[in-house]
Amino acid sequence: MVDRPPRLIVTNPASLPRTVRVTESLGIRRIQFSDAFIQGVMKVDDPDRLLLDYAHKMMAWIGFGLKPRMVLVIGLGAGSIVRFILRYFPNIFIDVVEIDRRIIKVCHDKFLLPRSDPRLRVHFADGLEYVPDAARRGVRWDLILVDAYGECPDDRGFGTPGFLRACAAVLEEQGMVVMNVIGRSSADRPHRGPLMESFGANIRYMTATTENNIIVMAGKNRHLDLPLAPHADEIAKLDLRSELWTFR
Repeated sequence: MVDRPPRLIVTNPASLPRTVRVTESLGIRRIQFSDAFIQGVMKVDDPDRLLLDYAHKMMAWIGFGLKPRMVLVIGLGAGSIVRFILRYFPNIFIDVVEIDRRIIKVCHDKFLLPRSDPRLRVHFADGLEYVPDAARRGVRWDLILVDAYGECPDDRGFGTPGFLRACAAVLEEQGMVVMNVIGRSSADRPHRGPLMESFGANIRYMTATTENNIIVMAGKNRHLDLPLAPHADEIAKLDLRSELWTFR
């Protein structure tokens, strides 16, 4: 029996976007909060394919030899990363935490998020509360993927010391956390101090996308200075753009 945390319920905070829209053109379906901001995308005739550069970057944990069984995803978006993992990693169980119930419904209705896959549980909850609660309960994951930031680089959110300490507490000994953060510039290293407090020197920053999405990886006891080359065949089979996995 897999020990997984109970479903937590939250009310929609006032800070959530007023509208959640689905648009589609040229075979690409998008979930949007505004005309300027796209929350996630899906290729209609190839729904499990990762389209956005940052999503390819968030899968770089594969190159460090991590073989997770239990994965926590914070922030659902269009469900792209969840669908990708479900398709290509049949032995992985996923817990998804999403604070906006509208996004959960849209992902089920419009973005092919499974409703009854035994490997997937979707929790309507605030990730900032969910992870510390899981730590108190002794729940563990091998991999945490945080993809819940908004447009603002000043949103500390999941970069607070308390949350990152909770992430370290719920990770298995060789586990990793991967975060998609909006930076002020391509040279920014968001949350470096709190990350070092919880993970020491086991931190790697990836070069930013043109939108200043900065991917940061942290290992609990897994050193992140290993070469990616031994995993090249697996990466190629997954059609991941590993040329984007550049670190600084």
